[in-house]
Amino acid sequence: MIRFHDPITVLAVSAGLQLVGGIASGFQAQAQANQQADYLKAQAQQEVKAGQRELRDLEKERRQKLARTRAALAASGGDLSSGTPLSLQKSQEAYYAAQESRVKDDTHTASTSLRARAKNTSAAGDAALVSGIVSGISNAAGTAYQGYSLYKGRATTGG
Repeated sequence: MIRFHDPITVLAVSAGLQLVGGIASGFQAQAQANQQADYLKAQAQQEVKAGQRELRDLEKERRQKLARTRAALAASGGDLSSGTPLSLQKSQEAYYAAQESRVKDDTHTASTSLRARAKNTSAAGDAALVSGIVSGISNAAGTAYQGYSLYKGRATTGG
């Protein structure tokens, strides 16, 4: 019959609970980290989509601005293929090319940073799992050793 008031039994139960608690704590920390990593990945996807929308809007704006510029220059009777009108169009094209490059760079930087954070967060969760398991085993082993020492002491003294 198991005697729960016996110190060796109490130590054995305690060791088991420490082992299970450490492992459970590790799994919980890993699950939280994975949830955070998934959130960061979703944010990275949102950044990409926002960048794509911004590029579409910028392209639409560029076409409209250039059409208005050409219409205004044509209405004034100027030659669109040389001189100031051509310089003005090239200047506008260069402006929009720079804006497009900025949007692409910003989108890439933001999404890459978020993906890296997600990867690091996931790795931290994996480390927390291992740490929880090792901690549970270590604590359980220490308690089990106490129980063994107590048992060994009883065996040699006959108590």
